[in-house]
Amino acid sequence: MHAQHHPTVERREPLITFVVPCYNLPGEWICACIDSILALPLKREERQVLVIDDGSETPVSECLSGYGDEVQCVRQPNGGLSAARNTGMDRASGTYIQFVDGDDELLPSAYAQCIRMLKSDAPDMLLFRFQGQGTASLPVMDGTAYMRRYNLRASACAYLFRRSLLGNLRFIQGILHEDEAFTPQLMLRADSVLDTGCAAYAYHRRSGSITTHKDPAHVHRRLADKEAVVMMLDKLTQHLPLQQSQALRRRVSQLTMDLMLDTIRLTSSAHPLLQLVQRLRNNGLYPLPPYHYTPAYFLFSQLSSSRIGLLFLRCLFTLF
Repeated sequence: MHAQHHPTVERREPLITFVVPCYNLPGEWICACIDSILALPLKREERQVLVIDDGSETPVSECLSGYGDEVQCVRQPNGGLSAARNTGMDRASGTYIQFVDGDDELLPSAYAQCIRMLKSDAPDMLLFRFQGQGTASLPVMDGTAYMRRYNLRASACAYLFRRSLLGNLRFIQGILHEDEAFTPQLMLRADSVLDTGCAAYAYHRRSGSITTHKDPAHVHRRLADKEAVVMMLDKLTQHLPLQQSQALRRRVSQLTMDLMLDTIRLTSSAHPLLQLVQRLRNNGLYPLPPYHYTPAYFLFSQLSSSRIGLLFLRCLFTLF
């Protein structure tokens, strides 16, 4: 499942393709995003900026005229974030791909450091953090080793990846939490992962986003889609070599914990949680395996292993 490692970065193509999905965003947000990309220490021939207009009511191209040929805009019927990103990957010509949501920005100083490490080390994946979350860098390792040792941050905007890793891997269309399905599969293909620890991405939390939208129908869909991703990844573990299976099982266990916590926080009674636990039990995912992945995970696995513990956790997380 590992991709062939390339010791040097090819230069007959752009170094990085920046894929910027947009749907009904204010023009000033999109321009701020693009400006942050163009401010990076990259020559024009080293970058490709692809703006994917996912069927916006006002065509995004109307706010891009000032950029000339530095930005390519592709307009398509509305299909959602996954469809827009998939189009971007299909149109990309860079050695690496970077996703940047149209209402977010890259932080030029920290991202410039990522570019320097990308050019010097040429990893298959280069990871960084969101603004305010910087930490120490880690030694280079393959993706399987990384997932066995560390918590995975699934956001597709939090890393650069070598385009040749993709093969036929694409985002699942029509679901929420598509990053949770995509990122672990991509990482298992990587022979070299460099976690820089740099805080290089400005994520702007908007009202009405996936994580802030409280409409009951949206909450139900969000929980159902996350559960479907857990089940899909769990099935995938059954067809992988041992070490990759162990790496992905860690991610499945942690994502299952997140799903249980989301169910506690986002639903108004204990009934949805108890129903979820029964479905997880039927699929061999409950009780959570009592591994010391992190102190928080281990404690949660112990407390959640009984009905009394589950109800205690629900009281705890709904009160605070």
